[in-house]
Amino acid sequence: MADVDLRVLIVDDEAPARDLLRVLCADHGVVVAGEATTGENAVHLVDRLRPNLVLIDISMPGMGGMAAARQITTAPAPPAIVFTTAFEGYALAAFDIGAVDYLLKPIVDVRFATMIDRVGSALTSAASSEDHIWVPVRSELRRVSLAAIERVTAERDYVRLQIDGRSHLLRATMDEITAKLDP
Repeated sequence: MADVDLRVLIVDDEAPARDLLRVLCADHGVVVAGEATTGENAVHLVDRLRPNLVLIDISMPGMGGMAAARQITTAPAPPAIVFTTAFEGYALAAFDIGAVDYLLKPIVDVRFATMIDRVGSALTSAASSEDHIWVPVRSELRRVSLAAIERVTAERDYVRLQIDGRSHLLRATMDEITAKLDP
């Protein structure tokens, strides 16, 4: 598994399916942050618990998994979404929403382990791409760690970054920079 601590929200209206996912998570060192039985509850719990992975069924009463996943993926820093379902026919739509994986029930351990590796790699890649910013220096772009930014000030359609005692003008909004600095 990639070097990421996974905190999962399990979303399924069937207790046996949640039980199996809980056991698989425990077997693979994944922390279960919470469980939901409806899409509506899942959207609420993602906001409250901040998991980095959501295992979600497609067919549930009320708001289904697809609709819930669409809402979840619009949040800032959304968790990875993995669908767990008995239906093969929704895979393309799931990946269009941004799913990292698609597990068919009954879920077997080997396939679950592959999914955990895939999610861990995706989260590691996302985290490493978000810990820096590209800043124009002379006629080139340089990668600068977000931790090196000392001060940010707005100047019309630009922001001025103070980095290592030097000033850099960047075409971005204050909201964009703030979101990167404080996700």
